[in-house]
Amino acid sequence: MNGYARSCERMKLLAEHVAEPELANLYRGLLASEARHHMLFVELACTVRHEAEVRARLAELAVHEAAVLSEPGPAARMHS
Repeated sequence: MNGYARSCERMKLLAEHVAEPELANLYRGLLASEARHHMLFVELACTVRHEAEVRARLAELAVHEAAVLSEPGPAARMHS
């Protein structure tokens, strides 16, 4: 299954936009780690549910997350 978890998106953005090279490398490493975790959790979910169900649920969650993120909130934050 392809796709990133929301945490992967954050790490990618941070790695691309941070000015300090050492910090950018840290975020790239965290991105790789987060991507592996995401794929592991998806694979584990597929062991207890059909892959089509897992994909459908992930798509449903992505729609919900997009709706939440499109609403104005207090201040920008990393963990939300």
